[in-house]
Amino acid sequence: MEQRIICPYCFEEFNQDDVLFRAETCFTEDDILEDFDIDMMEDGQKKIEMREENELKKAFLAKEHPSYRSFWSKYNGTTEQTRKRKSGMLGHNFENYQKPIISPKNPRHVIFDNQSKTGVKLDKDGFLTSVTDIFGKHTSNRVCPECCNPLPINYGKFPVKFISVIGITRAGKTVYLSTLLDNMYIYADKIGMTPLPNDAVNFFIESNKIGRGITLPQGTSPERLSQPLCYNLRYFHQGKHVQETSTFVLYDIAGENCVSPEGIENFGPFISHSDGIIILQDPKQFTRIFGEAHAMINSVLGTIIGLFVGKQYCEIPIALCISKADRLIEDNLFGEALSELLKSDVKSAADFHGFCASEYNEISKKLDDFYRIQDNPTRNALKTSFNNFNFFAVSSLNCHLSESDEHSDLNGEKMLMPTENPHPLRIEEPLFWLFNQFGFIKSDIPVIQHAIVGKIEKINMEIKELNNSRVELENSRFRIGRNQRIKEINNLIQNKQQEIESLSHY
Repeated sequence: MEQRIICPYCFEEFNQDDVLFRAETCFTEDDILEDFDIDMMEDGQKKIEMREENELKKAFLAKEHPSYRSFWSKYNGTTEQTRKRKSGMLGHNFENYQKPIISPKNPRHVIFDNQSKTGVKLDKDGFLTSVTDIFGKHTSNRVCPECCNPLPINYGKFPVKFISVIGITRAGKTVYLSTLLDNMYIYADKIGMTPLPNDAVNFFIESNKIGRGITLPQGTSPERLSQPLCYNLRYFHQGKHVQETSTFVLYDIAGENCVSPEGIENFGPFISHSDGIIILQDPKQFTRIFGEAHAMINSVLGTIIGLFVGKQYCEIPIALCISKADRLIEDNLFGEALSELLKSDVKSAADFHGFCASEYNEISKKLDDFYRIQDNPTRNALKTSFNNFNFFAVSSLNCHLSESDEHSDLNGEKMLMPTENPHPLRIEEPLFWLFNQFGFIKSDIPVIQHAIVGKIEKINMEIKELNNSRVELENSRFRIGRNQRIKEINNLIQNKQQEIESLSHY
């Protein structure tokens, strides 16, 4: 199977059969004999076998791979965790990232016996899934051959879309992602998708549980890199009319890393490789409401533009989401009509599993008005620098919170916990919109567009086509009605140029 894989960590591209594996066989220095001890043994077959086994063990020493260490040195160390048993004890003495890295092409690392159940194993599509090491232990833990970071099961077998979730610390990114992924079965069913989660996603949800009486997760410090969350979804591609599976990789990016040069250098690649971006804006960032500076959002937008070198505007879809929208609803800051729309459940299209734009467009129009009044600088930055964006308002909790008397965060502030079961508001809608923009699902009516640059680009293309038609008419030998048709085309071009001028004045 010829399949190219893009690493979700370092973004290096490689063939699927070039992956490496983490071996389950692990030795320490105490398991390795000194060469002197072997030399002192009596000559014979046993001595030869002992020397050979000793050399093999050296390739299976437990240690952190230099490439792995080098990658994570930029982020103050790895955030990868090893799943623990229910007893609270590790099932072995090593973290996963300390396990030796072995190659499926090295006969000193793996068994090449395809006649039995051991050896290098391919699935029915020829995709390399697992190996049995030379000591007889099976492993399916693949890693990138460049940075040695873990690749989830089947990662790279299906088309991949990268999505960055950006927001300042305490904007609710971790709570948003945990709630979204934990309820994905419910959400995906609305648009005819079947989720296929992996162990890493389940581990993330378990480690960041959201519920009544449970303190909310603190999230990751801005300078640290959270583990990418890879998720497979099976669905009927409404554009191609075929059954497909796609992989979605979600990144948790702190907005603070979109400001400093070091942060942009370290986290910029995750944004620049994204196929879609979700920006979570904390309600406190609305200056006219809470009096706090909103410059962070404009800095994030400026950084995104800067990362797409050679582009006057960003073409990838941007979902700007107001997080913790329930607070604005409760304080009557959205207005009654918008609040009622936001409190309703996200629906699928009336006649098919798709994006219900007929409902969403009304929300987007009202949110556009809200931004015009409360944060027009951000609204203008979006309309003039992004080709494809839309507004959303979500709440991952939508419930009352209380301070915990037992737990404090890293700043010494008391942590919060829900006093009732959360009732999320429309948190799946930005993802549905991205799926629609990717062409995976259709919408019942055209989705509203706010981007001025996108409109100008579209009109320019229409003018180009009209000019081509005019040239063809001018060069045509048929004269009947030609002059009238050329006059009509000139009028259309003039109207479209006036429309561009009007948009440019904005």
